[in-house]
Amino acid sequence: MDSSDQSSTNLVVSKDLLEKVVAGITRDGRDVMEEALQLIDLNSGVPKLYYHTMKRRFELIPPSSASSRFFGSAQDKVDMLLQRYALIHQRLMRQEHFRPKLVQASQSQNQVEQVKITPIEGLLGSKGVKILLGIITQVEEGRYYLEDPTAQIPIDLSQGEFLSDGFITEHSIVLVEGEIVDGV
Repeated sequence: MDSSDQSSTNLVVSKDLLEKVVAGITRDGRDVMEEALQLIDLNSGVPKLYYHTMKRRFELIPPSSASSRFFGSAQDKVDMLLQRYALIHQRLMRQEHFRPKLVQASQSQNQVEQVKITPIEGLLGSKGVKILLGIITQVEEGRYYLEDPTAQIPIDLSQGEFLSDGFITEHSIVLVEGEIVDGV
């Protein structure tokens, strides 16, 4: 693109100018939807990504089949949180500590301690310390819950010990170790 296409005094970037820049960067002007750099018109609908669990990759839902609103519906938020939880759970299960062993090795070998993540609905009637993966939500004002796709339980963070510095906010996905005492 040469400098004669645009005046240096014009501070407004037009849609036509952006299309020219993106078309110049891509292999040819037609494959804008498949490139890493995309030009998305918010008025005509934002394309959505969906994680296909069987293929283990993200797929682009064309704007024509996706809703044309910029802000999603309540169901879109639920789907986003479920996909985020599933991705983190899948990545966690690939780690050596969480991967179930198919064959028991002898005790003399250097073994990594096996950790089992319990779903929240599996806590019913069980005792002892369990490890859970869940999303922190606030269902009632001032009361926090740990939620996964199976159930939710109230949690008390007042006596929690945190292994790292940082913030834990609502909708954070956390790995929690603890036990149920009086339903909490």
